[in-house]
Amino acid sequence: MAIELIGLALSSAQKGGESTNEPVVRTEPTVAQKETGSSHSAETVTLSDVVQQLRSLESSLSALPVVDTQRVEQVRLSLSNDNYDFNPDRVASKFFQFETQFAK
Repeated sequence: MAIELIGLALSSAQKGGESTNEPVVRTEPTVAQKETGSSHSAETVTLSDVVQQLRSLESSLSALPVVDTQRVEQVRLSLSNDNYDFNPDRVASKFFQFETQFAK
């Protein structure tokens, strides 16, 4: 089964918030086209809205730091000075909320 993709796909070269309105089209030959060997298809699927949403999400995620270095430094200093405020009830509550999200 031949599948032809036309348009821009998400790639590392497109990171950086580029915004294009080029649609991505997926074309598959019909049964008649397969029998005759014709390479053109009359049926297309346009995914431009989905592609734009994925590009926007990818751009937003790539802009976020992997680690909040300022927060890590604050915790490190607090731990080294023995004045880190630890609330076990809050930690347990947050852990429980996290775990119950996956149980649904």
